[in-house]
Amino acid sequence: PEFRELADYSVFDYDNYFVIKGNPDLKRAKNSNADLRYEWFPGVGEIVSASIFYKQFTDPIEQTNLGNDVLSYENADQATVYGGEFELRKRLDFIQSGFLRQLTVYMNAAYIKGSVTFGGKDIRSPMQGQSPYLLNGGLSYSGRANNFSVNLLYNRIGPRLRFRAVSEGALNVFEKSRDVLDFQVSKKLIGGKFEIKLTLSDLLAQPTAWYYKFGTDLSNIKYNSREDKIISSVRSGTTGTVSLKYSFE
Repeated sequence: PEFRELADYSVFDYDNYFVIKGNPDLKRAKNSNADLRYEWFPGVGEIVSASIFYKQFTDPIEQTNLGNDVLSYENADQATVYGGEFELRKRLDFIQSGFLRQLTVYMNAAYIKGSVTFGGKDIRSPMQGQSPYLLNGGLSYSGRANNFSVNLLYNRIGPRLRFRAVSEGALNVFEKSRDVLDFQVSKKLIGGKFEIKLTLSDLLAQPTAWYYKFGTDLSNIKYNSREDKIISSVRSGTTGTVSLKYSFE
């Protein structure tokens, strides 16, 4: 455990409107890992890989919801996590086109399952904060002749248990899945000494939403608009930055 998780005092989280309270009785968490990975590098800057993994946790630390807007930390008894991951990064220089030959595509996907024993009860759910799947993708253009580059990045995280209830299932707090799209374009000038860059983060600007899923069955934590209750929804918006860099080399 970290110091802030052990400290026996309360702090108000102004971003999320919760009181965070430490637990001096936390024990050290331990885990064992097993991974099997295959990698193939078909060309410069390219990769194709696949992996499977298994993790066994003893006394994992989870952030818990004590009710009345108070969060703390507890040791679960044990937990297991297993899944697989696939990654691909490929240049499109095999296509006979001046533009397409400068493109690189990227994707990464992970599927994760697991279970937790908490308070002597075997709960068929992911660990607190763990998503059942992760998706990443990207498209990159790099024009060496004109010193011009463009990057488009996509990310999606599956629904996850944000805070686990210590006693009642109604106090479990979940976070909705969310799509994130980022864009960046840059241009080098005057022999590459100057670089101007435009970055747009979170173009879709989907809200970060938390919800209650009543009941103790956590086999399906996906948000259901007819049954689940949204308790917090924050839309941060899109962020744009422009930077100018000069290299003295």
